[in-house]
Amino acid sequence: MLPECWKRYTVKLPGDYTISAAIINHPSNPETRWHCALGALVINPNITTDRELPLKANEPLTLRYRVIAQDGAFDANRMNELVCDHVTTR
Repeated sequence: MLPECWKRYTVKLPGDYTISAAIINHPSNPETRWHCALGALVINPNITTDRELPLKANEPLTLRYRVIAQDGAFDANRMNELVCDHVTTR
C-alpha cells in the first residue's frame, strides 16, 4: 500500500464491457494508503500512519473523498482535471 492522492480501477466484464471507478483523496485528510483487492473488485482508502492522530472528544473526524464511476476506461487528462478540482476544493 502506497500513499497516493487517488486510486482508480478499471475492469473488463464479459461481453467486452468495461467499467471504471476511482476515489480521490483530499489533502485535508490524514495520511491515506490504498488497499485494492483485485479479485474482489474493491478500492478501500485506509487511514494508516506511523505517527499519532489526535482526535478531540465529541468532535467528528471529517474525511473528504470524491468517488467517480463510469462506463469505459478513464481518460488520463480528464482524471487529472477531476483530481485537481477536488484537491483545490476547501
